[in-house]
This record gives sequence, structure tokens and C-alpha cells, in this order.
Amino acid sequence: MFPSRPSTNLFTCTTTNKVVLPCDRPLRVKDVENTLQFLFDSLDKNEERWQEMNSTWDIDNIEIKHLKNENGLLPNGYRVIVKFHSIDKPYCVLLKVRNSEIIKVNETKENDSIESQEFFKPFIQLHEREVKFYNEIAPWVSLPIPMVYYSQIWDISDGKEGIIVQEDLIREAVKQDVYNGLTIEQVESVLKYLAEFHAAIICNSNIDEILSHFAPLPYRCVNFNEKKLIDDLNKVNINGEELRRFIINESNNISTDRRRKTLKRTVLVHGNLWSANVKFKKSLLGKACTELRGILNWQHCHEGSPLEDVASLIVTSTNSAIRKENLNRFLYLYYEQLRMNLKIQDKKIPYSLNEIHTMYNEEYSSQVYFLLLSHISFIISPIFADKATENQKEILLNRLRDAFEEIRLNYS
Repeated sequence: MFPSRPSTNLFTCTTTNKVVLPCDRPLRVKDVENTLQFLFDSLDKNEERWQEMNSTWDIDNIEIKHLKNENGLLPNGYRVIVKFHSIDKPYCVLLKVRNSEIIKVNETKENDSIESQEFFKPFIQLHEREVKFYNEIAPWVSLPIPMVYYSQIWDISDGKEGIIVQEDLIREAVKQDVYNGLTIEQVESVLKYLAEFHAAIICNSNIDEILSHFAPLPYRCVNFNEKKLIDDLNKVNINGEELRRFIINESNNISTDRRRKTLKRTVLVHGNLWSANVKFKKSLLGKACTELRGILNWQHCHEGSPLEDVASLIVTSTNSAIRKENLNRFLYLYYEQLRMNLKIQDKKIPYSLNEIHTMYNEEYSSQVYFLLLSHISFIISPIFADKATENQKEILLNRLRDAFEEIRLNYS
């Protein structure tokens, strides 16, 4: 996650020759057509709505909007907005561009190795992981995922940057507010799809070969300072020696490999499933409905416990009262949905309900750690906090406090 990265307000792309274009302002077609030709070609081949609009109306202008604080996007995300003559609503598509220059701009910590290929290896592999998911998994699973129209592997040795051209759900879907958290119905909608997705993975005759392509990655890409996190949490009265021990312990235990090896049956895990990466259908008033429309940003997907995503969603994205009052309900729903989806394929569920609860408990600490790490910026960072009311920040703060208090004694 990149909660407060700086923006150059420039679009850099080297698909042909290196081109730098200004963001967030209208551009003429001739200024961008060579740079974005790969994007237009992919839409011409794969996107019916674009084909219809482009063949009906002339393009007025094109704007490249830098998604500065879109949490969950491995740098760098852009919304390409195409405005046509005689029509009010533009066409939008997401463009993810990953190259060394973008990573350098977003690298806020001095690093002598930033020029080396080894430095970029984690970012390259995360991009490759996302492309692999969209190419190898997305076509055959029943899961709301944005369409991908074009992808390119990031290869520094060949001078190729990482690219994904992806459906933009802005017209029909919206994220739920981070502060208010997901509703009971929204959580249940996601859990139903997760159960169906996990069942499809389990029922695949090549499951072990498939999962071998998605082994957990042994590192993280975000510069992380444990002391700063502890200091930030102290500012909102989440403190104590237990907190320090918890942060240090979890930061040294980021691999999911140990838990993975003890499971009866692993599945493919999103790996970063929280409210920033789920979108719900949009109501007429522009609010999030209860029905899931899309799970985004699959660069962290890996083989792991089926309860990793379930726990992540519940711990990080629901407020304390909903989590505490409905945990058993959520886990039972997931269990029943998984059992029914497997039964359709004449398969038995490989876990008991008690084992579902046990797996959730095993994931709980790591998800509390991610909650503290990812959400403290929404309380103290001006980028986010200035847009929230004091009541909203207090609701979110209670989520952090309550989650940690439940395991504080384990670190006393």
C-alpha cells in the first residue's frame, strides 16, 4: 500500500520512445495517439462499448488523470478519460504503468541500490503476479473482476515496462467509505463470491500445479519503519510495551509460508483484501449498494489459507460492533457457501466448521497488524484525515483499538 506517495503530475511511458505528458488537463488526440496507440489498439480489439462509441462520435480530447492516492495500486495508476463530441459522459479506462522511473519518484527513502535491477525485483515480480492472475486464473473463475484488455510483462533487460490496460468501474461501482466500514450485507456478498472462487480452485484437477505458480513472495515492497508506526499509534493512545512487541514480532513474521504448510487444502488468496480493493454496485445516488461488483489489484495473490482473505475483510474493513456481533455468522456463511459450491461438483468440504474458526484465529494477528499499518494514515495523515469528520475518525480509531486490545495480553 502507498498511502501518501508524492505525485509528479506527469505521465511517463516508453512503449515506443520515451514520452512525458502532463496529467489532469485536456490533451489533443495528436499529442497522445502515438504514445497510447497500444491502449487504443487493445480497446479496438477487445472492448465493445469503446468500439461503439469510437465508431459513432469523434474524439474531442483526452485527459490522463493521475490516481495519486488510490490505495492498493502498485505505482502508477492512471485514468484515461476520452471525451467525445456531442456526448456528455466520457469513456474511461484504467492504465497501470510500472517502470523504474516511476518507482524512483515514489521511493521516499534514500537507497543506494535504487539503480540496481535487484532493487526493482520485488516490484517486477508483483506486476508479473498480477498479469499472471488475469491471464491464467481470471478467464475460468466466477468472480467479479475488472476486464483486462492488454498486459505487458515488465522486463528491464529488454527495456519493457509493465503495463495493464483494465476496465474502469467508475460508471457502475464505488468503494465503501473506509471510515464507516462495510455493512453486514456487503461482507456477506464478498464472502459468497470468495466461497465460490475457492471452490472453483479446489475442484480444478490441476490445483497443485496452478498454485505452484503463485507461491507466496518472501518480501514486501513498501519502505516500512516500525518505530514510526509505533510513534503514530502512540499519538492516538494505542501504546504500551505490548504494542511494541506485537509490531516487532509481526514485522519479522510477514511470510505466510509456515501457516500454509499446515493446511489440509490451500487455495489462491488475494492477499490484500480490504475495502480499498473491493467495489460495490453504485446506487442511483452514487452510494455503495450491497452487491459486490469488483475485486481489484491482484498483485499480492498467492497460495494460502482460505481464511486469510476472509479474516482480512472482516478485521480491516468492518467496524468493531459489526465484527464482534457477526463473526460467527460470517464464518458460518462462508463455510456453508463453500460446502454447497463443492457439493455441486461432488466434492466434500475439506474443513470442519471448527477448523474454519481455527484458521480465522490463526490469521487474526497478522490482519490486526495490517489494520494498524494501513489505517493509521486515515486518522493522522492530512491527505485523508482532513476530509473526514471527527466522528468518522473516532469510529475508525475504535476499530484499531478494539482489534489490538483483543490480543494485547498475548504480548504482555
